[in-house]
Amino acid sequence: MENKNIFTTIIDNKEVSVDTNFLIDYIQNDKVEELYQRDDYDFYFGLTKNQFAVLLLKYIKHRTPYLSSSTNKNIILQGNNFFGGNIYRRLYKSVALNEFALQEPHESNDYFSHNYPMNPELKKELFNDLPHLDKNDLAIYLYLKLCYILRYDEHFDAAGQYGKIALVHEDPNRLTQITPEKCDIVCYEFVYLYAQILNELGIDYLINSKKPDEYGKRHISLSLKFDEKTVVLVDPTKTIFKDDLYFIKVNAPVHGFKCINSDDNLKKQLNEQVDKVYEIYKLFNPSKYCPENDQEYWVRTVNELITNRSYYEAKFYLFEDLMEKANLPHTEQMALANRILTNLFFLEGKNGHMTMSYFCENLPDKKKRPVLGIAYNPTKNGVAHPSYYMHNSYYIYNGKNFFEMEKEDLQLLFDKGLYNYINKRNDNPLSPTVANYEQRLPGIFENYDLELENENE
Repeated sequence: MENKNIFTTIIDNKEVSVDTNFLIDYIQNDKVEELYQRDDYDFYFGLTKNQFAVLLLKYIKHRTPYLSSSTNKNIILQGNNFFGGNIYRRLYKSVALNEFALQEPHESNDYFSHNYPMNPELKKELFNDLPHLDKNDLAIYLYLKLCYILRYDEHFDAAGQYGKIALVHEDPNRLTQITPEKCDIVCYEFVYLYAQILNELGIDYLINSKKPDEYGKRHISLSLKFDEKTVVLVDPTKTIFKDDLYFIKVNAPVHGFKCINSDDNLKKQLNEQVDKVYEIYKLFNPSKYCPENDQEYWVRTVNELITNRSYYEAKFYLFEDLMEKANLPHTEQMALANRILTNLFFLEGKNGHMTMSYFCENLPDKKKRPVLGIAYNPTKNGVAHPSYYMHNSYYIYNGKNFFEMEKEDLQLLFDKGLYNYINKRNDNPLSPTVANYEQRLPGIFENYDLELENENE
């Protein structure tokens, strides 16, 4: 009789049998890192280091049917390159997202949602007047609804996720205080609120986090299982200003709720399911951020801008006019501004005549908010001329006002500490990194002393 707790395979013509609990622990706790510190002649179950790497990869192939056969073959063939790191990191990501295949039966790794229940006002808003759908469709429907209700905290992002502003969100008790009116959140708050919805629906899920028993220290996401085959990654705030908290408010396509199986048919089926539920959602929940009689206004308008061939001046007037019509929460307002400018100045951006950057505005009340800076080349007869390649014309959009600024005046505001570039927190709090959506405005330099002072407030 086959022993399910023992994995047996052939490595270089030699049969090897290993306890599966050992392998699961090795993979899930990232113990492969230990092997980097050991000599090549160290042995594991009578295997060399590289042979042991192949063993791990074969076990993952055996227990993770979501990886395509071509991927499996490639991974096994390249087993000897395992300790270069690239294959391991790529594979580990797949394993982490498909961890259901490694846990039978599955045990929850959610340490927080049960202990910090959703505020009754938010729960009532979410669960009242639901359409008659099965539990999987309801999971999609309530994801859309939660994205619409919540907004991303602009102060948290502008501060680079540091300081007192960050500490507010690092308290799990805050999960109980989020309401439809007090609804500014960050990634892990969304995940644990949505986890409570999945618990209500009886849908199995896992928290995707390097340390799931630690709250509020890093970006996290969630994986859920619709059936024995379909695994869904839920990550609505992976990229700020390009996230579902913005997209759902303007009825744009969903980006953060997607099938992570390698099977194209399963991906297609889930996409069609999401589209179907989204249409039902929009029927029951018209967006207050779109014109009442034209719910597709922002999606259509933004998409059409990419063909606009007006002069610079006309495009800026159009941008200002469009932003005056918008009335989104601040982070989502800035996301719309970015989408409009990216499409409106598509050719200018492609040709290097315009660049944009989000940076932090330090407000008098010690709060912060992201603003959008635009640097562009002046034009000659309506065309960005090669001899004018220096970016020396600037605009600032702060979510409410749009104004032109001379280079020297903008630099002075940076020097005085009114503006600073955003350095985003990573897992090492002593080593901030530039946010992945940010680039420096040409010719504008940062006052590092003031930035350091602001971070330590």
